[in-house]
Amino acid sequence: MGGNREKSILAVDTSFLWVSVAYYERGKICGSIYLKEFKHLEMLNLLVSKFVDFDKNPPDILLINIGPGFFTSLRVSASFAKALYISKGIPMFGFNTLQSMLVGLDDGKYMAYLDARKGEIYAQTFQVKGGIPYEDGVIKLGIYKPDVLNLKGYKPYTGYIRAHSLFVLFFKGFGKELDESFTPVYLRPPDAVINLATPKAPSNP
Repeated sequence: MGGNREKSILAVDTSFLWVSVAYYERGKICGSIYLKEFKHLEMLNLLVSKFVDFDKNPPDILLINIGPGFFTSLRVSASFAKALYISKGIPMFGFNTLQSMLVGLDDGKYMAYLDARKGEIYAQTFQVKGGIPYEDGVIKLGIYKPDVLNLKGYKPYTGYIRAHSLFVLFFKGFGKELDESFTPVYLRPPDAVINLATPKAPSNP
């Protein structure tokens, strides 16, 4: 990834409750915006436009978190990325939301997690070395009951997800190159699908 350090890179996260956008160019982060508001669809294009003009100067690379996260939230950034890939041919790379959340923490063992609702959490274990989180395979990415956070030797951690963390992971070789056919890491089908699959019994007339 060393040859990419001189390119312009846009990073976007809408995987959970907040919207985060960051822009990298000429070897440095030029700006980062973090919005504590659940208005992904309304705000994403507005925030991105503060850094990028896609007609005059589109970014060379796009980075996004692909999950886990809320179904609707993940669809916003996925649709945004796919539209750019199809219309502008901008290469895109996807990242693990939980891993990106741990970037820059002190060295140690962490259980990264996010609220998955329904009394469950999205969780996975990592070892952070030099501020970089590495998967250790002790608890694999999945949906768990909150008592998994009691795993001995691991510090539970949840926090804000910052798009600029994706630059660090990208330059370390993490991330998967995507095309327009990719599917976010939902882990659980949306409620609409669940409800259709298990219809309620008809009520008595």
